[in-house]
Amino acid sequence: MRVLALLLLFLFVNPAAAGEWSIGPAPGDAPDARTAWVEDGSGHLLILRNLRVKGDHWYVVELKLAGGAMFGDDLPTTQIDGGKILENDWQLDHEQYGRTWGKIDGGTASWTLLVTTRNITYAGDVLDDWVKGKSISIGYTTSDGAASVARFGLTGMKDALLALTDIKIED
Repeated sequence: MRVLALLLLFLFVNPAAAGEWSIGPAPGDAPDARTAWVEDGSGHLLILRNLRVKGDHWYVVELKLAGGAMFGDDLPTTQIDGGKILENDWQLDHEQYGRTWGKIDGGTASWTLLVTTRNITYAGDVLDDWVKGKSISIGYTTSDGAASVARFGLTGMKDALLALTDIKIED
């Protein structure tokens, strides 16, 4: 009975196992959109987009909340495999290189993960952590002030990224 209770607790605490990374339009995107995306057990979507802006490659993350939830005033934080928590709030409405780095639009938050001219990610880059990590926890605050965490698996992220773009991954 105790094992069953622990198993049920794990399933509810870690909904990351709910999704596999996919390539193509994320739910709600235009049919021709190319993204890498995954859905957690609660219906939240984590989307990675590769944009070309003036010759640069931009890797932008979006978190779309499920169930009509709305973000508060701060960009989400990220933590891979229980490591260092990365603050993204400095990117909110930050303009540089001809683009806004981060924004919140109701139930969608987006922030820049990497900008590269040569389309290479090196060991130690933030994107490299996503490729080599097992899971990511994204902390956020909703419009009513409640703190929440969405968890997603990163297994398969490398294959999805390589299918999405021609990035070179250096070890």
